[in-house]
Amino acid sequence: MFNEWIETLLSPGTAFTKMVKNANLGAGIQHLVVGYSIYGILAFIAATLFGTMMGGALGTGFGTGSSIIATIIGIIIGISFGLIFGGIIWVFAKLLGGTGSYGAQLHMTSAPLAFVLVLQGILSFIPFVGPMIGALISLYYLYPLTLAIKEAHNLSTLKALAAWVLPIIIVFVLLAIFAAILGAALLGALGAANQY
Repeated sequence: MFNEWIETLLSPGTAFTKMVKNANLGAGIQHLVVGYSIYGILAFIAATLFGTMMGGALGTGFGTGSSIIATIIGIIIGISFGLIFGGIIWVFAKLLGGTGSYGAQLHMTSAPLAFVLVLQGILSFIPFVGPMIGALISLYYLYPLTLAIKEAHNLSTLKALAAWVLPIIIVFVLLAIFAAILGAALLGALGAANQY
């Protein structure tokens, strides 16, 4: 499993070509569960260590019990988001002419993601610089993500890119519309309140 993570992140072009024949849903879920669990545990340890150091310096405590619960909830949310967003990508890939299965796509996209999560967990021990490096690694993940979708669905690179970019654009447009409606409603309510 770990060799697959490294290979898909460092040489995705060759890794996905070999991987597509045996890619399956079970392995994809396994990558998500293990990746998010390792990340959650590492991030919890780092937050506990740095929180304790900062808490001692600032005269405040760090709630370990609540952070354990937050870690577990974060792992569950991460896995759920991976499954849901994988499904959304699958729908868009199909709309763009893709031929792959959800399971193959999830396996191929979650293998490099799991490695990115582990790297981010390790980087969480480096204050200030670690999150910046983690953000750069996350941006790099978009390259293997695109290649995985391309290979899983037998799409062109542009269509594979569109399969994950279009849902993000749609979400941002919907959020902007919702914010505009909410803002207009609040302004209307404030205007009505000023009349009385």
